[in-house]
Amino acid sequence: MLTRRDFMASAAAGAAAGTGLFAGAVWGGEKTTTFTRPIVGTIRWDAFYGTGTVPRAVEGSLGPARYHKRAPFFAKVTGKDALSINGDAPGIMAQEIAYAAQACVYWAFLTYPWNSDLTRPLRMFLDHPDREKVRFTFILNRCLFDEKEWVKKSERMLSSYAESPTAGELAAHVRTGMDFVYRNPKTCPTRSLMMYAWNEHDEGGWLCPTLDPTTGKPDDSRARAVGEAIRSWRPPAGSGGMP
Repeated sequence: MLTRRDFMASAAAGAAAGTGLFAGAVWGGEKTTTFTRPIVGTIRWDAFYGTGTVPRAVEGSLGPARYHKRAPFFAKVTGKDALSINGDAPGIMAQEIAYAAQACVYWAFLTYPWNSDLTRPLRMFLDHPDREKVRFTFILNRCLFDEKEWVKKSERMLSSYAESPTAGELAAHVRTGMDFVYRNPKTCPTRSLMMYAWNEHDEGGWLCPTLDPTTGKPDDSRARAVGEAIRSWRPPAGSGGMP
């Protein structure tokens, strides 16, 4: 198992050299034979792992039947208005890696204390033999995380909402973002854009496949649509863009 000391040493070396655990880095775009394609990242906020307050809170917020279709693909319906969500189950990380590779995205992990349940998926990912299939980076979390405050916040957010995009609408939005990054290399020097989010299922932003409550199987339509949009993207006509 990768220890915190191993991780920090490798990460520091990788950041300096553009290699190491960062899998070739997640900036600079993806070069093809004729152009540089902007790369797309998704934020991970990992509330579905461990046994603490946060996973129990999201089970509660996604528990009502009308929200079951938003739950992650590994959720289990346990009642009309109840879910069990266990991201620690064997094989889940392998499936997540496969879906992220299908969607052609990299992961941006929010940083928390190394032994926190919120860092558990990062530790699982770094120990996984398929980790190099998905590039990754970090988002510095400079705020102290108060689980009780977060639970209150999630309860308030359930009182208002916006309509979710279809898979096609989300893919079109990604293409528009890639066009902007390509046309504006000085504004976007990393040649990358960030999506909200990989797995904010209860707060309203997700690319990770969800549970189809009618079949009990994963709905990966968003991952498939976004992956196809990224793979098929070409520079917009008449744009100077990135070299």
